[in-house]
Amino acid sequence: MTTTHPTKTPLAVLEHPLYPVLVAAIEQAMYGKGERHGGAATHFLDQPWRHYADMHGRGFLTGQAAKKLEEAASLRTGEAFVAEALGAIVYTGMAIITERGVLTAHDIYDDKGPK
Repeated sequence: MTTTHPTKTPLAVLEHPLYPVLVAAIEQAMYGKGERHGGAATHFLDQPWRHYADMHGRGFLTGQAAKKLEEAASLRTGEAFVAEALGAIVYTGMAIITERGVLTAHDIYDDKGPK
């Protein structure tokens, strides 16, 4: 990942057990299953999920997250479980972005860190 400014993420955050899980969810959205919807080539806020969120509201996204979790819990093991669970995290993040009314990446994160 390249940034135009150095990160100011505290070491405690980088060492938190959830940190690599959340990074894996972002990587999945960019390079894994999310790649077919634009991945790293199309800005995340311009991908098809945004259209569906605008049409159907936050409930579409939370419903997709719930569906992913149900599939992970009932049908998957090992890396297949992890992939579905990461997908649920991504959809949950989309729901949070929608709830906050985020229009640009700057609405979430700036040179001072997360908002």
